[in-house]
Amino acid sequence: MVLKERGISRLYVSGLATDYCVKESVLEGIRHGLSVTLLIDATRGVDLHPGDSAKAIEEMTAPAPGPPRSRHWKTSRPLKSMKRSSYSF
Repeated sequence: MVLKERGISRLYVSGLATDYCVKESVLEGIRHGLSVTLLIDATRGVDLHPGDSAKAIEEMTAPAPGPPRSRHWKTSRPLKSMKRSSYSF
């Protein structure tokens, strides 16, 4: 992965669309072992189907399969709350 080759270990993700590009960027970063922070306040969904953005956030915050170390949370608040300003994985 180019980012790791350049010494990057943390991603801050925001943008359009929560339910497409943002979700895939977060999940890809996690798959490659990067520490990822999703900036909810700077992210919006397209919601072609009602609830797509909420479903994408659930997918991003769901426990990862595999070893427990494959995803870790750095937050003291419930992850299912849509009122958060960011999530860290």
